[in-house]
Amino acid sequence: MPSTRGFSLFSRPSTTSSTNASSTNGSSNDNNIIGTQAASSSSSSNNDTGLRDMNDCDCDSDDDDGINNIANLNDIPSPSDLQRAVQDLLTEKKKLSQKLDTVSTRRKSLNLCLQALESRRDIHVSKLHSLLSSRHTTLSTLLSLQTLTSATADHHRSLLSLHPLNDTFNISHSGPFGTINSFRLGRLQTVPVEWAEINAALGMSCLLLHTLSLSLPHLTFSHYTLRPCGSSSHVSSSTKTYNLYSDEKFSIFGKRSLNEAVKGFLVCMHQAGVYVMEQDRTMSMPYELEVGKNNEVRVKGKKWEWGDLEEWTRVAKWVLCDLKWLVAFVGKHSG
Repeated sequence: MPSTRGFSLFSRPSTTSSTNASSTNGSSNDNNIIGTQAASSSSSSNNDTGLRDMNDCDCDSDDDDGINNIANLNDIPSPSDLQRAVQDLLTEKKKLSQKLDTVSTRRKSLNLCLQALESRRDIHVSKLHSLLSSRHTTLSTLLSLQTLTSATADHHRSLLSLHPLNDTFNISHSGPFGTINSFRLGRLQTVPVEWAEINAALGMSCLLLHTLSLSLPHLTFSHYTLRPCGSSSHVSSSTKTYNLYSDEKFSIFGKRSLNEAVKGFLVCMHQAGVYVMEQDRTMSMPYELEVGKNNEVRVKGKKWEWGDLEEWTRVAKWVLCDLKWLVAFVGKHSG
């Protein structure tokens, strides 16, 4: 609000004031009036400028809104444009529908293929499981067979270490006597061995030589045939059979039948020895057998005939040694 001083400028001057005071106050008041008017004029000019600026801004914003509205009106499409746009959208929709149908058909086809593949997969998985089960069974069988083969090989090696003939016919000696399966073959004046034991030893020897002949291929006795029969064994020629045993009974012919049987036995043993030495030239019988006229056989130059008990017993021991040599040959080559 204007000050009272301002209003006092337009009031009437007081009549009671003195002249000096009036003059002094007059000059002062004049100055104040001039300053007040200058301030008023400046304030009013500023107010006028502000009003003009506001009016100018309002006019400018109104003009811009009008221009924008006119531009928006120009952007509105025409009905023909809208119709074409709708037609294009329908065409695009139709194409997309056709693509969708194609994709759906393709999807159904792929689903069918997938089902077929899954079915085939299930079949192959089933076959795979069957093959794996069969493989497991086969491996188990293979392991069993390998174990059985290993056990059989071990058993075979243990059997190879055995010597059936040597174990069956154990040839050894007991003092001056040669023995076969613990039966003594021979007799001395000081040691009168029973004929039952001598006959058993002769029967074992006959059986052993007969078994050896069966073990040696292509070996055939030409002049005599061995007929092992325990303590009552025989040796047969083409015309007669001789007893490879004896007893204490007296005979005017002595032990002729026994001697002929022993001679036939030695002839067969000589043929076996010749056959073996033909197969292996490095081998030779420890006590050589010699065959003379009328098939007379000598063992290391000695006849094996009943008479001199010591000589008969000694030759019998040599014969058993030759039999053991034949057993070793057969065991070596049969293994």
